[in-house]
Amino acid sequence: MNLHRSDKIPDWEKVDPEKHNSWQKIAKKTNGLITPGNLVTIAGAAFVVSGAKDINDKKDKKGLAKLTIGRIADLADGYVADKTATKSSKGEALDAFVDSAEMIAFLPLMVKKEYLPLRTGIIYGLHKAINAGATAIAKRDDLELHTSWAGKRAEAARNTTIGLYGLAKMVEDSQKEYKAISKVLDVGAKASEITSIALGTIASAQYIIDIAKQKLGNTELNK
Repeated sequence: MNLHRSDKIPDWEKVDPEKHNSWQKIAKKTNGLITPGNLVTIAGAAFVVSGAKDINDKKDKKGLAKLTIGRIADLADGYVADKTATKSSKGEALDAFVDSAEMIAFLPLMVKKEYLPLRTGIIYGLHKAINAGATAIAKRDDLELHTSWAGKRAEAARNTTIGLYGLAKMVEDSQKEYKAISKVLDVGAKASEITSIALGTIASAQYIIDIAKQKLGNTELNK
């Protein structure tokens, strides 16, 4: 699985300026602010915010559709950055920040609307808080911290879980005769939930261990 990780040196700085593609030229001129990946990240965030507002206004179908698009964008931005050769640490940091902000923003709403069990919302929120804290420490201390294989898989499983739970409730609420379908979706959501929690726990633990190893290593070097 390609994790689309960035280096400290942006992709466009590794290429002769005369060979830059159009997106690399823009990225260089804007100091990495305007890139295809960043645009996808921001667009995804806009869909999530709009979707959360729709759900809060009882436009559930429209809101869930927008949330789905927004979360897909979160998975696609790294791919887009990789394919356009515009990966950078700034883009990776923006993606991590927006992802955590999105989860913190809409998880309480999903729990309140009973589209997500309280236990799931609490665990997902805890994972996001740990990951955000680890990212902040890494940036503060100039340490290397990238999304891991488990982290990427956990995010995909979280999105699947939220989507399946949402569909299960929406089907049950709109068509009582489709209760059997709702139960199947609910079973799928629970299976995905178990996977997401396991992978999310592994990912959060890995981030803490990676930071600890680097800080210990830096301490040894400074002796």
